[in-house]
Amino acid sequence: MLRKAARFLFLLVMALFLVACSVSESPAAEETPSIIGEEIEIRVGETFTISRRGEPVAGYLWAIETPPSAIVEQVGEMLVELDSDDENAEASFVYTYRAVSAGSTYIKLIYHQPFESTPPTAIYEATILVSP
Repeated sequence: MLRKAARFLFLLVMALFLVACSVSESPAAEETPSIIGEEIEIRVGETFTISRRGEPVAGYLWAIETPPSAIVEQVGEMLVELDSDDENAEASFVYTYRAVSAGSTYIKLIYHQPFESTPPTAIYEATILVSP
């Protein structure tokens, strides 16, 4: 009798385990983008660059999400530096900023396909601390 009870309990536990393993997330669930964060310390008048890797050929780019700041200003346009002439080459997206006044500010970039309505696949966040 004890053997039958143990066998029944074992089969019950296995059945529950298999059911638990087969449960999956809804296909509509959104994936959480990876978040890259850093802190940049500079002085008024200095410049700094933010460089992020990407795949422009696949339609992905890094775009600025934060409004202009009185603390730092963007210098020129974003540069895309391709690794090679290969049609599938990856690239660096380079933004250059200059510190114009002391204080702190925030820069946020998102990595996405601007022609799609999907959320970004990555987010870059930087806290900029500018000293006099």
